[in-house]
Amino acid sequence: MPRALCAWYDRAKRDLPWRRTRDPYAVWVSEVMLQQTRAETAAPYYLSFIGKWPSARSLSGAAEEDVLKAWEGLGYYSRARNLFKGARSIVKRHGGWVPCDAAALQKVPGIGLYTAGAIMSIAFDRPVPAVDANALRVFARLLTLDTAGAKLHRTVAEHIRAAMDGCSPRRFSQAVMELGALVCLPRTPDCGNCPISAHCAALAAGRTQDFPQRAAKPERRVVRLAVAIATEPGGRVLVRRRSPHGLLGGLWEFPAWEAEEDPEAAVLKGLYGAGVPGGAPRAAGVARHGFTHLVWEMQGYFVQAQMAPVRRGWAWKTPEELEPLAWPSAMRPWRERVRALADKAPAEKHAK
Repeated sequence: MPRALCAWYDRAKRDLPWRRTRDPYAVWVSEVMLQQTRAETAAPYYLSFIGKWPSARSLSGAAEEDVLKAWEGLGYYSRARNLFKGARSIVKRHGGWVPCDAAALQKVPGIGLYTAGAIMSIAFDRPVPAVDANALRVFARLLTLDTAGAKLHRTVAEHIRAAMDGCSPRRFSQAVMELGALVCLPRTPDCGNCPISAHCAALAAGRTQDFPQRAAKPERRVVRLAVAIATEPGGRVLVRRRSPHGLLGGLWEFPAWEAEEDPEAAVLKGLYGAGVPGGAPRAAGVARHGFTHLVWEMQGYFVQAQMAPVRRGWAWKTPEELEPLAWPSAMRPWRERVRALADKAPAEKHAK
């Protein structure tokens, strides 16, 4: 089975930029980006990121704000913060070189069991299992594994370690990932084009949809927010930077407050509490953004505000000054409205 799978990988693999290198740092960056992100989406981010910071040492010297800005649009920003912290740790503890040791790797911030396995197998060609969702799905079907959670993970890791005896760990790890991404799909596996279908117990039993066992997803909590696009007479917009800890840590946003019943009142109360008096809010539309565990349902408002000093972490910015800041995707609709206001203002001034 391992030889057949690796031979298929050699023929069918996608030409992805991180497959053109064995640099452990580049492998690390790619694996972090590929968590919760499709390869096609991650590829341009990877090329840009490696172009800016081609080594752990260069990344360790970057500004966190710049790293978050480079990550903008990929989501799950804790990955970027941990990558940044990890680079600093590698410089401090390993002289800037990614260690060729699974235990040492797992002591680096942001590198867990899977990422350590991916770096060890792909970059260093060592027989260390990299068990991601693709690997769990492939082996759960191959072996009809009726387990879940940690037990399934351990069982799959054992089988991967044994299978690596028949194929290069570098090729085998990537072959399993590629099979799960292209053929052994979650809901519609393409069994007719699977190079190892003859070994698949789930296919033989007509039970591919039964594996792996799926845990019920908890219902996402809905949070209703009132978002203020507050502009002072000079055209600057009020923004704030989120706490470095927690959801979207360190990213910029337009001020927003939870508002279950009266979002207009929430905006005025929030601005007043921030020391920024404002006029009557004017509707700016609605937007919705989903996270893994919750959903933001946002109602936006334009507010003509008075210029006032603001607390630490808040700032008045011109529309041009907003562009270099690192923003979450959830704020994209409101940024577009600010851009539209900025484009409209010169035109109105010229018309007068």
